[in-house]
Amino acid sequence: MVILRQFFLEYKKKYKPMKGISFFQEMLFWFFAGLLVSACLYYAGFGAITFHGMLSFTLGIIVWYNIERIYR
Repeated sequence: MVILRQFFLEYKKKYKPMKGISFFQEMLFWFFAGLLVSACLYYAGFGAITFHGMLSFTLGIIVWYNIERIYR
């Protein structure tokens, strides 16, 4: 996911799409990233969606959004 995110950010930096298009691309990216991570969690849990799996997914999202503040 991180590699895809970096490619996406480089694309936005190079081509500078309009705000509406950029917002739409961002929402699509996170939608598909969420689907991919959810599918991996489902596969790794042998088809069971568990509390600790969802908790770790949620905590991972929180850390992802706040990582810049942590390492500034």
